Formats: sequence, structure tokens, C-alpha cells
Amino acid sequence: MPLRRIVSLKVLDWWPRERAAPPPDPVSIDTTYACAVECDDAVAPLARHRAPPTPCAAPRAKKGSPPKKTPLVKQAKRYASRFFKPEMSRQPFVPDDLEVLREVGRGAFGRVYVSRVKGGGGALFAVKVLRKAEVLRGGGAECAFTERALGADLRHAGVVRLRCAFQTKKALYLVSDYYPGGSLGELRRPLSVDHVRFYGAEVAAALAHIHARGVVHRDLKPANILLDREGHCALADFGVATTGSTLRGFRGTVAYMAPELLLKTANSNAESDWWAFGCCLYELTTGSTPFYADQPRELFKNILHAPFVKTNTDAALDTLLEALLDKQPASRAADSDVATCAFFSAIDWDDAASKRLTPPIQPSLPSYVEASQDGSLRFVGDAYRPKNLPTPKRVTFDEENESPFAKRLSVRETYQREKRHRRTFRGFALNAEVDLAASPRTFARTTTL
Repeated sequence: MPLRRIVSLKVLDWWPRERAAPPPDPVSIDTTYACAVECDDAVAPLARHRAPPTPCAAPRAKKGSPPKKTPLVKQAKRYASRFFKPEMSRQPFVPDDLEVLREVGRGAFGRVYVSRVKGGGGALFAVKVLRKAEVLRGGGAECAFTERALGADLRHAGVVRLRCAFQTKKALYLVSDYYPGGSLGELRRPLSVDHVRFYGAEVAAALAHIHARGVVHRDLKPANILLDREGHCALADFGVATTGSTLRGFRGTVAYMAPELLLKTANSNAESDWWAFGCCLYELTTGSTPFYADQPRELFKNILHAPFVKTNTDAALDTLLEALLDKQPASRAADSDVATCAFFSAIDWDDAASKRLTPPIQPSLPSYVEASQDGSLRFVGDAYRPKNLPTPKRVTFDEENESPFAKRLSVRETYQREKRHRRTFRGFALNAEVDLAASPRTFARTTTL
């Protein structure tokens, strides 16, 4: 062996080495961690699994500066995050309580399923599942809370009723009534004048109710007007609604937006909803929106500057549409003008608000739902679906709403994300006022508005 190598080995043997730190004791780490962060609601359950710890002395911090975390506390948090997850508050439901039957729609933040309570009477509900990560990424947390609050507070036959709301670590769940008739956007158009009068009367009655409560829908369109099994209308999707007296901003669907919302220069309130109402009536009558264009730039120009073109189907209807599609909000038709116009002169508004009018069209039920002898709906599966259509995948809620392309997070990142979700969506749960596990007939009788 060369002399230089021997000398280096001797020097290294003589040089004092640092001894490796002994492995930490899990019990002492948990005790110190519980004592240091027992005020944190995300990890407070840790203190319940151990004996009451003895107070640990913390180093004095300078006056006016935040206390520094000792290395032991940092190591304790890192250790505890591997075994102790943030606990959710008590929820009225969990996903395992509901049986996923079929997917019926998709949106920007999640999906909509037909489901029923396991072991219940078989009443069908629509469950909207919103992924928390997608909601926060798109800035939709406020919209989720708005839809949850208004869906439960607006008690009207022409508004979709929210029955229950809960959350898990990954998603938000909104349980509402199931409308098997689809939406107005799925009807074959153009419709006759009598059909337009019926649907317009029920939608106008619902709009008058929410405006009296100080709510502006802001996204009224045929796709957001659902039909029940008899053919009556109900407003849905209050995610971008507002309860303020005035509003600004670019919210909603462009083809149904009022000019003042596109310009962002003038305040608007209920007048923007009546503009969208006029666009819906025009589309049901002619088959297209009043200012339709292929390109977004041309659509903007038409809404701001193009004149109104009559439908030439009914003089009273054209007069109402011209008043609703007035580009000046101050002179646009509103609640009282619509109620007293000549087009709706034969409508009893009390009957329209309470769904006592006879629907002109009874929508056909989907192939996976059938009506029993007592008039209730029950799920029968997809046995009669055409073979060329793919069969929906039967999955659980959280498995389906966890994106396969999501970034794999570390333990610390997962812990921090769940803690942020708990802080953002605290108070989202809503208890059901009725027994959702009752039979469909009992449920329909006990939930009459």
C-alpha cells in the first residue's frame, strides 16, 4: 500500500468524527408535538391518542418577532403527518351511504350522478360531485358555497331544491331532486307559440320569486331549466348567482349575456336576467339565439350593436321580445311588465307558480328509469340501451373524481393540501330536513313545497 494512502488513513482515524444522532423515540415525539401544536384544529386529534403531556420549555423569542420552531417540533410534525391525517368534521352523509347508479352529466369541476340511499326506499336523487382541487384551481370555492346556500334557501316549486350537502377530503357533494325530463335545451325546436307561452310563464314565475328574494341568477339559459316527469320547469345551477343589489363582471354564457355585462361599465341587477329570459324565448321560438354568430367577436358585436329581428310568429310575442331585448337596462321590461304583457294575458300566475298549469309536452323517461304503478320512479338499469352506446362505468364517487393525471404529492404536500381544503370548505355540510331513505311515494308526499 502506498505511503500516502497509509498516512491518509491514519489521519482519518485520528480525526474526531461526529456521532450519528440516535433514532427519535416515537412516543416522545408525539408527546412533544401534541404539546406544541395542540391548538391546531387539523392535528388536534393527535392529543387524544396520548396521555396529557408535560409542558415543554420553549426558547425565549425576541419581542415583536414570531416564535421560532425548534428542530424537534419540525421533526415531530414531519413524523406525525405520516400517520395522522386531518380529521373531517361530522358529516350528515358519506359517499358509502349512497349507491351510484349512472352518470348523467359532466361539468368544469366535476360530474353529476343518479343515485339512491343504500338500503332505503329507492327514491332517486341527483348528486353533483365537485373535485376540491379543480374548484380551488378555477377559483370556484365561492360559487360552490353560493350554490349550496341558495339551493337550500330558495323554497319554490320552480327552483331545484337542494336536499343535502357534505364533503370528503377530495370532493364536495350536492344532493338535490332528480329531474328525469332533461332540460329545455334538449327539446326539439322550434316550438309552437302555445308551448313557448307555457314554458315562459313558469320560468317567469320562478324568476320573479328569486328576484323578490334579492337573487340574480346570471346564467339563465335553456340548459339550466330542468323538466320533471310531468313536464314542469325548474331553475337549476345557481353557481354564479349573486345576492347583491348591483353587479359587475363577466359571468355566465356569452350568447345570453346582457350588453351591460359585456361592457363592464354599467351596474345591473335583475334586468340582466330578463335579457337572458328574452333570449330563451327567442331560441325556443326560432331555434337559435337572437344575436347568433359563429365567431365570438361577431357575437359580441351583434349583442352590442345589432338591431332586434322579429320572429314573425306572433305579434304579442314580438312586442314582448323587443321590450326584453332592449339594450338599455333602464328601459328594459322587468317583472311587472312581463306579468301584464299581452302575450301572457291568459296566464294565471298563481297556477304558474304552483305548477297547476297543464304541460303541453310530457317528456319521455330515460331508458334506465321507469314509472311504477303508484307513480314513483325506480331505477331499472341500462338493459334497454342501444348496443352502439357505451355502458357507463360503475365506480365509486372518490375513485371516479380522482384524476388519473394528477400530480403525485409527497406526504408533506398531501398534508398541507388537506389542511388548506379543510380551512376553505369549513361549514359546507347541510343536513337533510327529510328522510332521504324513505320510499319514493312517501318522499314525494313529505317534500311537497
